[in-house]
Amino acid sequence: MFNKIKIAFAIIVFTISACSNPQLSSESNKVENILKNDSVQQSKDTLKNTVVNAEINTPKEVSGNVTFKNQYCGGAWPSDEILESYETQYPLTSSTILLKNNKQKDKVIEINTDKEGHFNSPLEPGTYDYYMTKSYNKDMNCAFKADCKKWLNKCFGQITIKEGKYDGYKIVFAFECNPCEPNNRP
Repeated sequence: MFNKIKIAFAIIVFTISACSNPQLSSESNKVENILKNDSVQQSKDTLKNTVVNAEINTPKEVSGNVTFKNQYCGGAWPSDEILESYETQYPLTSSTILLKNNKQKDKVIEINTDKEGHFNSPLEPGTYDYYMTKSYNKDMNCAFKADCKKWLNKCFGQITIKEGKYDGYKIVFAFECNPCEPNNRP
């Protein structure tokens, strides 16, 4: 603000001087041009800083994989092969999950997975809780059932997005026994 006042004062002084002395007129024009160019450069610098700040605050495209695994939930004791399958992680394909930012609880982001369980989504650095939705691939052999509201409200884990790291993230859903079926226990 002070610089603008100095510039305006200089223009007024040189304009008055130029009117009273024709020899100073050309010098006054030179000073005015210098001052105008300085103002233009300051405006360019301000615009450049605004663009840089906007780029810093824009969420970057983050990518990774979403997988799931099931848990043994009762019945006859399974074979070693079946028990091993409970430890295997499978891609959570063609599904939508929710991420909730820990610092901004009202900020909910939907992430869509492709047919191989990969995702790409603009995300800001931070820690997010992740949840299932009713929009999931029902053809997968996962224990999750969307008609169980307890499961829809359950946080299945957290993921932390780090500044400068944009790929290689992994989200794992470990589907325990269905909490809406009380007899379904290991």
